[in-house]
Amino acid sequence: MPSPSSGKGFQPLLLPTLEFDVNRNIFRSKKRKISATQQQEVVLNVIEDQISPFKAQDLNNSAIDIILLKQRSAKR
Repeated sequence: MPSPSSGKGFQPLLLPTLEFDVNRNIFRSKKRKISATQQQEVVLNVIEDQISPFKAQDLNNSAIDIILLKQRSAKR
C-alpha cells in the first residue's frame, strides 16, 4: 500500500462542503481539495467512530478487529 508521503497512488480527495451565497441568500454545494495528511486524519476519524461503540462494550482489540473485518468483507 503506498504511503501518502510518497505521493504515489494518492489523489487529492474532494470533500463536499456547503457555502453560503450572500447575494442569493442560499447555500450551495462546493467541493474542496484536501491534502494526503488531511485524508489520513479523515480516515482515522472514521475508524475511531467505528471502534468507539465496541470499546464502550469493553470488547478487546482482537474482537473489534474481527468484527470490523467481517463488516468490510460483507460490503464487498
